[in-house]
Amino acid sequence: MFWRSLGVSALSLATSGMAARTAAAAPGPAGPVEISRPWAAPAALGADTSVMFQMQNSGTVRDDLILAACATAESAELVGPSSNGGTPMHLTQVGLGPGQSVALTPEGVHLVLHHMQQAARVGDTLHCTATFGKSGERIFEAEVAPTEPPIR
Repeated sequence: MFWRSLGVSALSLATSGMAARTAAAAPGPAGPVEISRPWAAPAALGADTSVMFQMQNSGTVRDDLILAACATAESAELVGPSSNGGTPMHLTQVGLGPGQSVALTPEGVHLVLHHMQQAARVGDTLHCTATFGKSGERIFEAEVAPTEPPIR
C-alpha cells in the first residue's frame, strides 16, 4: 500500500505578500528531497485550510514525510481521500520512493491546517516546514491562492 498512516502535525506559518517558492535543504543521508509548487487555499480566522505541494525524492532510498509544523494553526494533519467517498482518511506518513515524485492536491492527499490563528488571504505567504524521516526538514513558502498557481 503506497499511502500508510503515521501522525503528522503542522506547518510553521506566517503571512506576507511573497510568491510561492521551491525549496530544498541540504541533503540528508537518503539524498535530496525537494518541495516544489507549494500553495495554500484562503481561510478566515478560526477556519481550516489546506496546503498542497509536490515532493521529489532524488535519493536512492525511500523517505517518508512524517511531520509538518504550523505556528498559526491550532493543529494540522495529513489527510487522503476516503475509500468510500465520506470523511477524508487521516494519514500519518506519506512514502516517497527513490526517484519518485508525489503531488499533494486538494482532491487527494494534502495537509489540513485546523483553526487558523490568523486569516490566510490571497497573496499572503505561509512559511512552512515539512520533516522527512531520513532527509530532515524542508522549509518552503506557500502562496495563498484560490486555485493552484500556474507554472512560472
